[in-house]
Amino acid sequence: MTYSLIVKDSQKEFFAARVDPEVLEILKAEAEARGVKVSAIAREAFAEWIARHVENRCPWCGAVNLPGADWCGSCTVPLTAAAREEARKESDRFIEKINEMANEFERRSLQIEAKVTAALEMKWCTDHDEAPARPRVREPGQEPLTPEA
Repeated sequence: MTYSLIVKDSQKEFFAARVDPEVLEILKAEAEARGVKVSAIAREAFAEWIARHVENRCPWCGAVNLPGADWCGSCTVPLTAAAREEARKESDRFIEKINEMANEFERRSLQIEAKVTAALEMKWCTDHDEAPARPRVREPGQEPLTPEA
């Protein structure tokens, strides 16, 4: 894509750009979908580009940041590709830590559930003066177990 600044008269300046045919088709489709001229879409895109790259304006909150800033000074949104990658990695680490905590919570919950179940079973046995039936196990060298009558 090439850009050129054309001065028409002393009152107005015009900006012209040559774009690839594929990009022009995208602009035309967007303009048709919105019911506006292609120049309106191009003007909007150029204004957004200026805001991000020249003014270093935050795309999230619109605050103007210092030149070269990686993060928005107002809302802390990453402004550069390196900052976005760093934020993505930090987010992945955070999600991994939450998953570890959830797994630990589940493990402890199962332990607590087992203890509560055992305590309730013991209370039932104490209340009814009988022990829970234990499975009969054959010890090594013992005669085969016969069913009880």
